[in-house]
Amino acid sequence: MRWGTSDVAFGRPIHWIVALLGETDLGVAYAGVKSGHKTRGHRFLAPAEFEVRSAAGYVEGLAAAHVHVDPTARRDTMLARLRERAVALGGVLLEDEFLVGENLGLVEEPLVVDGGFDAAFLTLPDRLILDVMRTHQRYFGVRDEKGELLPRYLAVVNTANDPARIRKGNDRVMRARLADARFFVETDRKAGLDAIAKKLSGIRYHAKLGTVADKAVRIGVAARKIAEAAGLDASKVERAAALCKADLAALTVGEFPEMQGYAGRDIALATGVDREIADALADHWLEPSELPKLSVLGLLLGLADKLDHFVGGFAVGLAPTGANDPFQLRRAFNRAVAAYLTALSKGLAPNLPSLTAIARFAYEAYPSLPKAWADLEPELHTFMKARLVGLFDASIDAGQNAEALAGYRAPRDVVEACIEGGFEDLADLRARIAAVRDARGTEAFAKLAIAFKRAAKITKDVVAADPDPSRFDHPAEKALWEAYAEARGVIERATASRDYAKAVEACSKALAAPIDTFFDKDRGVFVMADDLAVRENRLRMLATIAGALRGVARLELLEGG
Repeated sequence: MRWGTSDVAFGRPIHWIVALLGETDLGVAYAGVKSGHKTRGHRFLAPAEFEVRSAAGYVEGLAAAHVHVDPTARRDTMLARLRERAVALGGVLLEDEFLVGENLGLVEEPLVVDGGFDAAFLTLPDRLILDVMRTHQRYFGVRDEKGELLPRYLAVVNTANDPARIRKGNDRVMRARLADARFFVETDRKAGLDAIAKKLSGIRYHAKLGTVADKAVRIGVAARKIAEAAGLDASKVERAAALCKADLAALTVGEFPEMQGYAGRDIALATGVDREIADALADHWLEPSELPKLSVLGLLLGLADKLDHFVGGFAVGLAPTGANDPFQLRRAFNRAVAAYLTALSKGLAPNLPSLTAIARFAYEAYPSLPKAWADLEPELHTFMKARLVGLFDASIDAGQNAEALAGYRAPRDVVEACIEGGFEDLADLRARIAAVRDARGTEAFAKLAIAFKRAAKITKDVVAADPDPSRFDHPAEKALWEAYAEARGVIERATASRDYAKAVEACSKALAAPIDTFFDKDRGVFVMADDLAVRENRLRMLATIAGALRGVARLELLEGG
C-alpha cells in the first residue's frame, strides 16, 4: 500500500514509530515519520496517545490500552473467552486451529460476541452449517453435552461496545447464508445422485484423461480388483463408484466446495441409498481428519481414486518436478499411503495388495495411456520410495497424517536404510524401521553399523559366498567367521519370522566386537592381501557377513562412522 507522495509500500499508513533500546529512543526514521516514546492503544477502547517509557514496559503498557501485542497471550485470552462463553450458552466450544489462526491476526484484543440462528436450519448437515460459519464468517460453533450442534455461534471481534448491534448484523448475515445453503441442499436432495451423476460426462477431468464420468468408471474397475485381491466383499463397489463423484456437479458443492463427498452422503441418505454406500461417498476422499472413521468400501474407492490420479498424472507427463506439482500427485499419493496405513493398523483389510499392485490395477482400468506399464512402473517405483522417505522422516512435520504414520517415523537415514531393504509390504517395513530405530542407540549396534558400512564399500562388486576356513591366516578373521557361523541360524530364523528386533540384537551381540577387531588398525586384518586366494576368501566372507541383515535394512546407508 502506498499513500500520499511517498514511494514506501506498507500494509497500512504509518502514523507513528516507537523504537527503544532500554529507555533510549533510537531515532529511527521511516516513511517520513521519526520514532519517539509515544504510541496509542486500541482505536476505540483506548485511542488516546500515551508514552512508553522503556522497552521493558512496552507489552504491559499496550495491554493496559487493550492491545495484546504478544500473539501467544492473545491466543490464550481468545480461547479462554470463547470457552467461557460457550459454557454460558450451555455447550462446549468446537475448537478449530484454522479459525484460531485467522482471528488471531484480525484483533488487537479478542472479545467475544455470541449470536444465533433459527433451529429449523439444524435439518441441514452439521458440516455445512459449520462450513458457513467457518469459511464465510470465521465464527466458532457450539455443541451441547450430547454432541448435538446448537443453533448458536461465537464471533471474535475487536470491540464489543455495542454487542446487541453486532449480534443483530451477524445474525442477519448468518440467516441469509443458511437460507441459501438450505435451497441448494433441498434442490440436490430432490434431484438425487443418479440424476446429478449424468452431468459428470460434461465435466473434464483432464484433457488427456477423459471426463469425471470416465474416472468414476475406472474407479469401479480398480476398486473391484483391489477388493478381489484382498479377499473383500466387492458387491457394492460398482454402485458406490458410480455415485462417488456425483456431488461434484451438485449445487451444494458448487457453492461450498469443502462439502464434496459430504454433500454426496447427505443426498444419498435423503434419497434412500444404502448407508454403507452413502458413507463411502464421503470416506473415499481420504481426508486425514476422517481416517479414524474410514470404512472398508470408502477405503477401496479412495485407493482406486488416488492411484488413478497418481498413475494417470505420471502417464501423461505431469510428474512433480521440484516444488512444481500442478496435478497434486504428491498429495494424492500421501493420502493413499495414510489410508493404507490406517487400514492396516485398524485391521480393516489385512491382505491389501501392495501400492505398486494397486497402481497396476489403476493403470489397467484406463482404456489407453501414452506409456506402457513396463516404462511407467520404474518411474512410479522411484517416486514412491522417495515419497515414503519424506513421509516417514521424523524431522519433517507429519501434519494431519501424524496418527496414520505413527510407528513408521524415524530419523531419515534409518528410513532410507529400511526402505532400500524393500517397501512393498508396509506392515513389514514398519517392523524393520522400529527394530533399527530402537537398536541404533546401543554401542554394539553403532560398532556393527560402522563395520558393515566399511564391509559393504569394499565388497560392492563381490559375490557373497562362505569362505574357506583353511585359508584363514589371522586369528581375527577366524574369530569373526566363527562368531557369525554361531549366530547365523538365529539371525536367519528371526528374520524369516519377522522378529527383526531379535535379528538385529543377535547380530549386534555376536558380531560387534569381532568385526570391530577385524577392522582395527593395529589388531585387525589387511583384507587386500597380496595373496589373491586369501584376499578373495576374505572378501567373500565380508560380503556374506555384510548381508546378514539385508532382510532388515541396508546398514551401510546409516549415517556416522
